[in-house]
Amino acid sequence: MNCESSYNKQLQNVWCRVNLLLIMKSNAKQSGGNLYPRYLADYEALVDRLVELHTFASLPSVLLIDDFDAYTTNYKESAVSQDIHLARTCSLILDTMNSCARILKTDVYVCAWSFSAMKDICPYTIYFINIWNVTDDEESKTILLQKYTQTVPTEQCPIYRYCKLEDGTRVLKQI
Repeated sequence: MNCESSYNKQLQNVWCRVNLLLIMKSNAKQSGGNLYPRYLADYEALVDRLVELHTFASLPSVLLIDDFDAYTTNYKESAVSQDIHLARTCSLILDTMNSCARILKTDVYVCAWSFSAMKDICPYTIYFINIWNVTDDEESKTILLQKYTQTVPTEQCPIYRYCKLEDGTRVLKQI
């Protein structure tokens, strides 16, 4: 067995052990592969799914949450303020992630997509330490991926600039 096929086999074994839970709005399209999408209509459905997650036969090691804003902006103003609603949502996600990590005895990751988070990042930094800003500039056909930090302002955070080719391929242009 050559090195390349050995590496591919190891990579395949790693991906076979990764279970993904993709949480999407109910009008999202279905996808196949190793993703196990859950189509959730609102905040209450998200809460129910996250609370019962530890009872699943196969726990995810990655939680992907598409359109996080749909769950954090969907709150009843008469019941609680939006800040409290956001805090409850983030803490529930963090608790779910930690519960899965304890049961699996491995790291569990959350990847959530949000448009509003970069407007007011502070509440998110309480719960999540790895926050990235993605900027897609159609004019220059570049994608800028920048890590957010609230630590020392002089600390250098990684910035990745990708060039989009006509066929849709992304090429790393600058670090």
